[in-house]
Amino acid sequence: MKGIFFSLIFFMSASHAYGQFDDSIFLEDFTQEDFDSVSEEVGGAFSFTTNSGGSSLGKIWGVELGLVFGVTESANLNRIAEENTGEDQELGYIPTGGLIAGVALPFGIGFEANIIPDLDISDVGVSNFAIAARWEITDMIPLAGSFSPLKLALRASYGDSKFSYQDSLEEAEINVSNTEVAAIAGFNLFVAEPYISLSYLNSSTDLNAESRSITPLEVQYDSDFSTTKFTAGVLFKLTILRLGLEYTNFDTGVDRYTAKVSFKI
Repeated sequence: MKGIFFSLIFFMSASHAYGQFDDSIFLEDFTQEDFDSVSEEVGGAFSFTTNSGGSSLGKIWGVELGLVFGVTESANLNRIAEENTGEDQELGYIPTGGLIAGVALPFGIGFEANIIPDLDISDVGVSNFAIAARWEITDMIPLAGSFSPLKLALRASYGDSKFSYQDSLEEAEINVSNTEVAAIAGFNLFVAEPYISLSYLNSSTDLNAESRSITPLEVQYDSDFSTTKFTAGVLFKLTILRLGLEYTNFDTGVDRYTAKVSFKI
């Protein structure tokens, strides 16, 4: 079913991607097991990140605005597409991205967001809204916390993503809901902050799809999974400019690579 797979990758490469889907991936060949495999990749792709380390944006206050972009490995998505079409596909990665924002308040408290506004291109729509609350623990340690380069933080996040596709013969909607708790440790070297984090992610995905071809068919699938998530990254702090690189591994076997460009005041 080409609409489903196109909707997963269109917003980063819409015009190029559409040309790859001359053949449909039919609903009757798309099983619950297939959907479970794809859901692990999609849920991982849209798990929360702002490519941030353990340190806060400021002791009293701070604001960050920027963009995160990257790719998540999608071997299952590519395999299923090839099995259904009988042709080689180029769906080994799911591009992901989002507008990010962060604010720091006193006592190490902070809030973050990763958002894809409602986007509609041709027959496809996508949106994502994810928010997080965080607390830098080391800000609460008198003197030692202020001067130590080691920065520890806790973060809890929630996000909803939606993909939709509709044309004269078929329509599909995929909804992803992620909740996550994370412990983050960074080593603040002022110009650069390498960091690691360990998270627990719970992801829920549902699919509602309908084909109106020669043999009408409706499909409804739900998939839930939980995974640990290990992240390693580095954040470069160049006055108001911030550049970040991040690698994430999920125990489902999925890897994600992201980068960040942002401004902090």
